[in-house]
Amino acid sequence: MPDLLYIAVLKFLHAEVNNSVAATIKFTQENINEHQHLRGVGRRNDSSYVEWLFRYRDAIVASTNLTLLQGLFGDSHTAIAKAFQSILDLEHPFTLLTMKTPMVLAETPHDEYLQMAHYLILSQEQNGKNSFVRLDKKLTDIFADYLYLIEKETEESPRRDSALQSDGHINSNIIDTLSQPSVLMHPNNITTLLDTRWTCEKIAGISRLKSCKEYRQLKQHLKFQKTLQNYLLSYLNKEGHASWINAAYAVKEIFNQCNTDLSPAAATSLLASGYRQEQLTQQLQEISKTSGIPPSPEPLIEAGKEIRSQSDKLLRNNLLRFFEDFSRYRRDLFLLLNYLRSATQVNLLSDNNDIQTSRANYTLHEFLLPQEITNRQAKIQSHIIIKADIRGSTEVTEKLTELDLNPATHFGRNFFIPINEVITGYGAEKIFIEGDAIILALTEYADAKHDSMIASRACGLAARILHIVAKQNRELEVYGLPVLELGIGIAYCDRAPNYLFDKQQRITISPAINRADRLSSCTQSVRKWRERQQITENFVEVYQPSDIAE
Repeated sequence: MPDLLYIAVLKFLHAEVNNSVAATIKFTQENINEHQHLRGVGRRNDSSYVEWLFRYRDAIVASTNLTLLQGLFGDSHTAIAKAFQSILDLEHPFTLLTMKTPMVLAETPHDEYLQMAHYLILSQEQNGKNSFVRLDKKLTDIFADYLYLIEKETEESPRRDSALQSDGHINSNIIDTLSQPSVLMHPNNITTLLDTRWTCEKIAGISRLKSCKEYRQLKQHLKFQKTLQNYLLSYLNKEGHASWINAAYAVKEIFNQCNTDLSPAAATSLLASGYRQEQLTQQLQEISKTSGIPPSPEPLIEAGKEIRSQSDKLLRNNLLRFFEDFSRYRRDLFLLLNYLRSATQVNLLSDNNDIQTSRANYTLHEFLLPQEITNRQAKIQSHIIIKADIRGSTEVTEKLTELDLNPATHFGRNFFIPINEVITGYGAEKIFIEGDAIILALTEYADAKHDSMIASRACGLAARILHIVAKQNRELEVYGLPVLELGIGIAYCDRAPNYLFDKQQRITISPAINRADRLSSCTQSVRKWRERQQITENFVEVYQPSDIAE
């Protein structure tokens, strides 16, 4: 239930923020168009503002989502996590991890500014050499021998969900990639494998003499880390990833200090291309001709020069950072995928009729404040349907019409009105009335303190209805009026009925209604046989079809 609540909150925030941002852009654009129509010219500042909104729409959505979440929960994540641990025995609640994930708050995991701010800039080409899928495949194969380091097995691998694939953000290639076990799923594994500073600090914190075995193991592990680092440096250089990694972190530093509309991925690709200073300068000049806010060329030219001349040194400095960032990106992408899969199964209701229908059918999950909780009825666990049907009503109606009497008054006075006076005493409710029949329901609730004897009450009510009709018939015979012949069907169902609403009118749906309808009727052959036998109606009668019956 906690996960359901927080998933619903996240989904609600996403929908509201997206709608608000879209409405703001539309409103601004319409105002500019109206201004241009009236004045014949538009202000450049207005047009630039709209362009800015479009360009940074995803960043605005992510920032707004984060601000709203912080406003809702503040710094209470730790307190909530402790509550989950103590009450529900959940050490790492899925939604608490998800709510702290920048990728989940963004419009798309492939947003370049999101990657630059929280992870690392990846190629935007789906099959590019430095794209997530290509890099993950190579790196997962390298670390395959260290799968035993995985801290916690995931409970469920990502499924191929068509609803998720259709949005263009989480395609089948990414789902297939995330379904493979990988050391990169947990950033702490990167610390164990590659962080020599972490190992050195552990070595410094123990006594060489008192903990000689642990000291020796840590020294061996430090040697292993350095060997693995050297292998990874060689591999990344050989596969041509070094220039992209160095360029990505250089662009991050440059973009934090300047304002430009050049995309981070394009800038990274430019620096990673290996252009000489003259070529790079020429490329930047071409970009400035078409760019609204061209980047300052000096920092990019200087970064390109450093990447070409000090590639090995830069890669060694960026190695641990790269694997930590890539590991967090993979983990957060997995969390995002699970959130999207869960969110598609949550339907947020705003229409009052939908809320009323879901509440009546016990499919509505409500999270209320204490002051909002009212006396709510317990859940229905079973019910009984009673149908009382007047047989031969057509003939009775014809006879009454011949006598210039109102059939509606006849049925109401001798059938409906007397029955209405007794049904509440048996805990029944009237759910449907036809011209010649009435359908009643008795319900049994899950938290009943004692046996509600629902079947006994139903049989008692049916017997009372028969006695009422028999009494009315005796009076009708005195006045020479047509008597009423009644059929009653009683059907039990071991679950709650379903409900629909027509405005404020509740409509009951139950398989017991059809069974009660069939039970309330009587086959013509049995009726004729009973008439010939002149059997009294003082006992319960059970009839079963015979194998030799014609």
